[in-house]
Amino acid sequence: MPGTGPSEKLGAFTLTGESRHARDGSAPDPVCPPWLAAPPTEQTAAARMAAALRAPTGVSATGLAWLCERDLDWVGDHLDAGVHAGRVIRLAGFHAPQPAFQAVAAPPGTVAEMVAVLLAGAVCELACRGWYPHDLTDATGRALDMRAALLAAAGSHPFALPTDPLLVNAVFSAEDLLADHLAALVPTWRAAELPDRDPAHAGVADAGETLAVWQGRPGLTGDDVRGLLTGALDNALTTAVSFGATAWEGR
Repeated sequence: MPGTGPSEKLGAFTLTGESRHARDGSAPDPVCPPWLAAPPTEQTAAARMAAALRAPTGVSATGLAWLCERDLDWVGDHLDAGVHAGRVIRLAGFHAPQPAFQAVAAPPGTVAEMVAVLLAGAVCELACRGWYPHDLTDATGRALDMRAALLAAAGSHPFALPTDPLLVNAVFSAEDLLADHLAALVPTWRAAELPDRDPAHAGVADAGETLAVWQGRPGLTGDDVRGLLTGALDNALTTAVSFGATAWEGR
């Protein structure tokens, strides 16, 4: 499988592992979390990959590279090991013109597990389709915002909730986790930043609205969005579920 260097283009994004502030030395915007420039450890990268491979529609190698912050050679080696062991299959007809891969395993049976799967799958969807900061999708219907990416990872249309109650709960729980992670990283971010839709609930906003307003802030980049998604994912993998490389590489 051909590889790319650590700063070469993968879809709409780059594999720098840095935010725009780390690259150009500018002062962080108070609502743009100061993402760490260091790439994930091998263990963390493998856990992210294992979670993504449980996504209902499968994931592409390009998406896995952006999720794991590794080049395509690394991804290819791990996928080859999984396929050889009979733990990963190649799917036909998804993410054209790229093939998709999926773990041969029972679907996640809990909301906590599915949240991790959807967060990982959302990053892969954004890598392949592009990130759009406003209102679910761009005019072409291809580029996605974070909510739409979670829905796409669940196998749903960006404008429709899944039919499976477990997936519905996981989508909303993933948004809650993302909003909590954002609040923990950026203490200056407050609900007061959001437009008050109901005077009786001034300063109160649900997680989906919080994320929608945050990702619409000027200057935000795809790397910033990936940082929020992978940070929440890593927390979910550490505190709620455990996806190890042994589950899909057959080690």
